[in-house]
Formats: sequence, C-alpha cells, structure tokens
Amino acid sequence: KINDKENFFEKMTVLEHPRYIQQYKSKEKQLYIDKYILALNH
Repeated sequence: KINDKENFFEKMTVLEHPRYIQQYKSKEKQLYIDKYILALNH
C-alpha cells in the first residue's frame, strides 16, 4: 500500500523468509538460493 502511495519501488518481489526456508524447507534450500539469486539479478 505504501508503495502505491509513495512509489518507492518500480517492482516488488515477495520471497520466502530465510528462517522459514532453514526450518521447514532445508532439503530444498538450493532451490530457494537460486530463486533469491534470480530475483536479485533482475
């Protein structure tokens, strides 16, 4: 909502919280690492 009003960012990308990944998705951690890298490079 605040970005709609103030236009701080062109685009916002929602990613899973690192603690969630570590606690509940640790077997798939590399998938999430790749997802973060892709998001940061775009």
